[in-house]
Amino acid sequence: MNARSVELFRGPAGAERADFLAERGETFLRVTGGLPPDTPVAVPWYGGGAPLDLAVATVTRDAPPRAYDFRITAEPTAFLLVAFRRMPAWKAIARGGLRAGGRRPWLATRLGTLISTP
Repeated sequence: MNARSVELFRGPAGAERADFLAERGETFLRVTGGLPPDTPVAVPWYGGGAPLDLAVATVTRDAPPRAYDFRITAEPTAFLLVAFRRMPAWKAIARGGLRAGGRRPWLATRLGTLISTP
């Protein structure tokens, strides 16, 4: 399922993808602006029909630069498998699907615990 979803999104070229994501982010900010963080939001792509609170996937405009502990370069399917706890991070790293760098790259092995999933 994850691999198929990634394939569906591979169509547009890089600049078109960036425009697509920027447009969707702006739409999200416009529609949800001023709503309280506990507002339920439908997320049918997760299945089950249970909404998540607005405070779960945070989008910010012009976020200030910060120092990060680690940076992950990821093959999309491997990232989704680790994020949804379908594959341990060390396995994806060993197969070349994830690469970690930065000040504390070993923290990338905890990726599955850092991402909120339903």
